[in-house]
Amino acid sequence: MAALVVLVILLTLVLALRETAWTRQDQELKKLAQENSAAWSAEMDRLIGEEDYLGYEQFTAAHRIGTDQEAYRRFYPLDYMIGQFTAVYSDFVQVIYPRDDYVKSYTTESFCENLDRFYKVTEWDYWVQSGQTSRETEIRAAAEGMDGQMQALLRAHLGLSSEEAESLRGMKKTKRDELLQERINALREQSPEDTEAEEEDPGNEENVH
Repeated sequence: MAALVVLVILLTLVLALRETAWTRQDQELKKLAQENSAAWSAEMDRLIGEEDYLGYEQFTAAHRIGTDQEAYRRFYPLDYMIGQFTAVYSDFVQVIYPRDDYVKSYTTESFCENLDRFYKVTEWDYWVQSGQTSRETEIRAAAEGMDGQMQALLRAHLGLSSEEAESLRGMKKTKRDELLQERINALREQSPEDTEAEEEDPGNEENVH
């Protein structure tokens, strides 16, 4: 859990770059992104191939790489899915460690909404309807990789069984939200000693990026 918090805090700081006002430095970074498009595209392909989706988001945010740039336009479907994937991760830490009751309520709702959106954009039919069908193999592979990591996250930190985690995608949203809320409430009710013990002994759960 502690490693997850550190990772998402770092990710959140990098993502904040996307929200800042444009400056001369931003323009220079955009220019650098264009000039280094071959090398940086190769790095983006590597990160996607290794299923390091949070690393991809950190890399593209830090270098001001946008899929509106011609050199990076081919990444649009993957970039969009990864953006939704990282939004769920960012919400998840706030769900587990809310600052106050308002944040506790808001982030749980946001987490459920973003997870629902994640499931939608990682369905192949979504991209067929969007007319983005030229990279089917890569889109399907990335969607499968992200789905696997999402299931691992929910199993490791919300105590879902493999069957429950796998079935979330096909559940009606109301039923899914009820299950997630139930598990989130149970996690929040744990004593600090219980939480620390879980962090020190994560068991045999596979690594979650």
